[in-house]
Amino acid sequence: MHRTRDPALFNALANRPHIRATFAHHMPADEVFDFGPMIADDRNIFLSNGVDACSFYTPIGPVVYDGHSLTDTTCRGRRAIEAGRQSLAWFWSHTDAELVTGSTPIELKAARWFNRQMGFVSAGRYLRRGHLGDYWCEGFYAARPPV
Repeated sequence: MHRTRDPALFNALANRPHIRATFAHHMPADEVFDFGPMIADDRNIFLSNGVDACSFYTPIGPVVYDGHSLTDTTCRGRRAIEAGRQSLAWFWSHTDAELVTGSTPIELKAARWFNRQMGFVSAGRYLRRGHLGDYWCEGFYAARPPV
């Protein structure tokens, strides 16, 4: 995994139908997801393997980030877990963050399983408000590993 300023892989993945249905389900179907403005913000951290896996972290507090992962169909199961672990390892070693949080729609069982495989802990379920409707999510968090 490496840090990148190129939104191409992120945009390609986020706009693929099988990913968009889970990642950008809160957007109108005809709207294109564009990571350009987010990746241009130096506070956000975008990581990629350059092929089929990427993660990004956005600060929501002084040492707290919200984390997201996107993987193509060529990067599932063990391969996705390895890419995710590489991303977290890079993130912990290059930031002073103490906590990463995330939120996953309840119906995405595979994504929730992935979160647990990454070492994230469930913070419970909650109703998330969205401009296209409300939906149930499970919140997750991971603390900086001890040195």
